[in-house]
Amino acid sequence: MSGGGVAQSSRPGTDGGRSLQPCGAAVGPPQPGTMNVFDRSINFDALFKFSHISASTQEHLKRVYGSFAICMFVAAAGAYINAVTHLFQFGLLTGLGALGLMVWLTATPHSRETEQKRLGMLVGFAFLTGINLGPLLQMCISINPSIIPTAFLGTATIFACFSLSALYARRRSYLYLGGFLLSGLTLMLLSSLINAFVRSTWLFTANLYVALMIMCGFVLFDTQLIIEKAESGDKDYIWHCVDLFLDFVNIFRELLMILGMAENKKKEKNSLSLKGLRFAAEEAAGSFRTSSPQVCPAPAGVLPFPGRPQNQPRGVVGGTPPQPNPSVEPPLEHQCQEMNVCWEGPWGHGIPSAPSPAISALCTPG
Repeated sequence: MSGGGVAQSSRPGTDGGRSLQPCGAAVGPPQPGTMNVFDRSINFDALFKFSHISASTQEHLKRVYGSFAICMFVAAAGAYINAVTHLFQFGLLTGLGALGLMVWLTATPHSRETEQKRLGMLVGFAFLTGINLGPLLQMCISINPSIIPTAFLGTATIFACFSLSALYARRRSYLYLGGFLLSGLTLMLLSSLINAFVRSTWLFTANLYVALMIMCGFVLFDTQLIIEKAESGDKDYIWHCVDLFLDFVNIFRELLMILGMAENKKKEKNSLSLKGLRFAAEEAAGSFRTSSPQVCPAPAGVLPFPGRPQNQPRGVVGGTPPQPNPSVEPPLEHQCQEMNVCWEGPWGHGIPSAPSPAISALCTPG
């Protein structure tokens, strides 16, 4: 601007060199150390970077989890075929077959020449493992079919959380768990052997929860052990996949049994409640069969009603028959006559039973 005047900024958002501030905002320079939270950008790539794991080991882990996904698909197919078609009813033979394939896989060294062969053994082992889950799945379907997806989602969540914890944690930080886990597994096997003779439901339930915790610990231990083996040069991703696959299957099996037992107890409790309600409804409605009016002697161990002599017709107090209660609606007054007869109660033919509270409320002594 000419004439010695002071040049003013013509940039938008300014007024005479002063920045426009919203109404009520504090005017002044920004404080040092402050940061606008809306200007930050989230780097999602950093979530998948493991700086403490070498690039070769990360490639090895990709192969391990890729083989693990194949095993999960094949095992699901085997379980579905067995649960739907019932073609494989020999659980002992399929179990021995899976064990034989695992031993064969262990005895076959890992190399490029044997890689395809060992992958075939892995697929066969996963398929037979899924078939072995068939009887347990059928039991859960008979109790409540929703147990299976619930257990699978729970197992997937547990496995993912513990695997990520092991991957993000400092190297070798969970390897100390190996001794504790093996000791707990040994004690659990001994208690299961004892329970085969004791037949204790409480001990069986305790073993289920202890086994679930031990298998969760094995996910942490095996994941970090695979990392350490890969760092030291062991690139047998097929056998490393077997370790993680067995952890997943064992967690899934424990959750199936825990949820199945809980659902079965709930059904038994509901069944008992329904039986009690039905019995109460029958008693309140006076649904017991009646015979012709007669004298009802009280059997041995059964006391007569209060106010009624030993051999006096039921419902007669002091020789006066009951009369209809005026406060009761007329359609129910005929039930008062039922108090003058002998009842055949639910505890045996000819044994008199006390009148229901609903019928007693209908009648008042005359």
